[in-house]
Amino acid sequence: MVRWQRFAIEDVTDGRRFSHRLKDFNNLPSTEFRDVILRTGGTLRLRPPTRSDADAVLGFFSQLSERSVYRRFHGFPSIRLETVEPFLDPDWEESGSLIGALSVDGGGERIVALASDRERAAA
Repeated sequence: MVRWQRFAIEDVTDGRRFSHRLKDFNNLPSTEFRDVILRTGGTLRLRPPTRSDADAVLGFFSQLSERSVYRRFHGFPSIRLETVEPFLDPDWEESGSLIGALSVDGGGERIVALASDRERAAA
């Protein structure tokens, strides 16, 4: 079972980093979310990504710096739909994923963070 302890979020708009402790996001239904109030007064919505988020996650990856892509993927893959699919619809047994989204004018949202983890095989 994937257990979330702590992860850092980097704001792609200004490069500031902050971290937040999350406990027991396991089995969070895709329709539920947690809101985190940011120091700036904004709200970051944390929720599991679904198939309908594929284009938005793809857009998020395309905005990352080369360094961030290299560190996230341990190399320079082509960022395409196949790159995004492992993060969508987490099962919370072998893998877990959360996206962080900010509200945008017009009622939509923009993904600004993605945290993920995979169950590690026993040694």
